[in-house]
Amino acid sequence: MRIGAHVLAQDCVVVVCEPGDADGRERTDEQHREAVVKLGRLWSRIGSEPFRHGVHFLDRHLQRPRDLLAERRKEFAALCRSRRDQPHL
Repeated sequence: MRIGAHVLAQDCVVVVCEPGDADGRERTDEQHREAVVKLGRLWSRIGSEPFRHGVHFLDRHLQRPRDLLAERRKEFAALCRSRRDQPHL
């Protein structure tokens, strides 16, 4: 699945996320549906809203996505710290 990110402008107000093929591998319809569901759950964790056919929208001017993104960044930083503090094998 491809996740494309393009910076349009500083004043961009909406982000559209659409699942697609990134690596050229063939997928069954079932594999595609499963990937769309997983990506939807991931995108929802930062405040995107489902539209249709796996497409999600994110309004960058809302506070909720900013708060959710800040939470995800804290979670990621904590994960990095815990991995860093583990003894190396």
